[in-house]
Amino acid sequence: MEGLEINIPEIETQGSVATMQLPDIDLFDYWNLLSNRILTIDGEIGDWDYHIVKSIININIADRSENPKPIIILVNSPGGLLNVTNSIIDAIQMSRIPVYTVNMGEALSGGCLIFLAGEKRFTTRRSWCMCHAGSGGLSGNYNETKEQSKVWDYQVKVMGEYIVERTGLDTKTYNKYKNKDWWINADQQIEFGFATKMIQSINEIIGGAE
Repeated sequence: MEGLEINIPEIETQGSVATMQLPDIDLFDYWNLLSNRILTIDGEIGDWDYHIVKSIININIADRSENPKPIIILVNSPGGLLNVTNSIIDAIQMSRIPVYTVNMGEALSGGCLIFLAGEKRFTTRRSWCMCHAGSGGLSGNYNETKEQSKVWDYQVKVMGEYIVERTGLDTKTYNKYKNKDWWINADQQIEFGFATKMIQSINEIIGGAE
């Protein structure tokens, strides 16, 4: 039998090096996780993280089934912009499709608030939460800073009510910690109602953390 001859065409690389490169690993991870309804908030919360809102809305548009697969949000964040944080919280709570959150390292400040928005909230053994009244500054003339102070007081009040509502904390316990950085380890997250379950296996995330 005559040998099988395979002709491999030459590939012209000049002027097309970009097409020969491997895909950006961050983009690859993003799209691969998104295809499994897993979103991530890693690092400081900024304008980029508004993509979480868009993704939640898009998944709701695409899936109108009666028993949809839940959306999972992995949180590992020190906090960040309050307006983006609040937008993500509202999107999570308005979603027809259940959204579960997972504390994958640290859920601090705004990261903690987003973590608390999940219908189910899972923590890993070595993760931490931290909640506080927030930080910021005022600028402008007397009347401007006076109005800004009113808004800040209102935001702190709403934030406190939200934390108490989501955790089930009694007001006395919350008032004890509200004026400082309150650090909460994994066991305490369960104790104080920040998390609903401590996960032991990655399969609990892949499988929708049932």
